[in-house]
Amino acid sequence: MSERRDHLATLLDALPSDISADLVTSDVRPAERADRVARFNRGELRVILATSQIALETVKSPSVSRLFITFPIAHAKKLEGLIERLLASAPGKENAIVYDYDDLAVAPLNRGHAKRHVILTRVQRKAEEAYGSWAQLSFEL
Repeated sequence: MSERRDHLATLLDALPSDISADLVTSDVRPAERADRVARFNRGELRVILATSQIALETVKSPSVSRLFITFPIAHAKKLEGLIERLLASAPGKENAIVYDYDDLAVAPLNRGHAKRHVILTRVQRKAEEAYGSWAQLSFEL
């Protein structure tokens, strides 16, 4: 997930060729976005790269088990909404992991990471309370 479409395109290009992936952004017509999400749900795509707003609106698949935060988002409601989707149960789904990136050399990125850490810790605590002992939400910080 990123807020920049060009960033997502760069990430898509950087993925190994044996990983099936596609973009789901506002540049993609709604019908094509729906088709890509359906392909993901059928297992034809392993990775969907999306802007956060498009992810909130269209990527509702319970098979999603990983979220990579690749930009400095610190909006609590948006993060919570994305993680709620991540927590949806599905056959064969054993856990949900959020990967958050920090860059100590770039102060704004580091500050954003610190803000997300507070939000993600709160969300993790709420998930554990809501889902009991089987909650498998992990944050790779």
